Amino acid sequence: MSRSRAIVRFLATAAVVMVGTAVVGRAAGLADSSHDIGAGTVPTPRCTSAALTVVETVTTTYVTGVTVSSIPSSCAGATISVTMAEGPTVFYTPASQTVPAGGGQVTVAIPSGDIPVTAAAEADVVMTGP
Repeated sequence: MSRSRAIVRFLATAAVVMVGTAVVGRAAGLADSSHDIGAGTVPTPRCTSAALTVVETVTTTYVTGVTVSSIPSSCAGATISVTMAEGPTVFYTPASQTVPAGGGQVTVAIPSGDIPVTAAAEADVVMTGP
């Protein structure tokens, strides 16, 4: 190999190493503001921190609805969703109602025959909004 060719290879290799070092050095100097990727928390306002009353409406054989009461007027316009489940078994997927202007109570109807009263189903209630 000729001497001039060896010098060109050496200079090209040195240039690549210098550029690579500069890039790594620049990346190392970047500020890291979070150690969580795609995670974060945002405080969400609540219309109430008071306890709500949840009562299942039953006939002699089936659960026919869920009534959520003690809802303050500050929750007007919120949506109440109810899911009936027993462990991992979901008997009734979410149905929802909107909280009226004065608050008060909301009844979410469940089609008769979906949930027998003998099931140990729980009413999972979620309020979103207003």
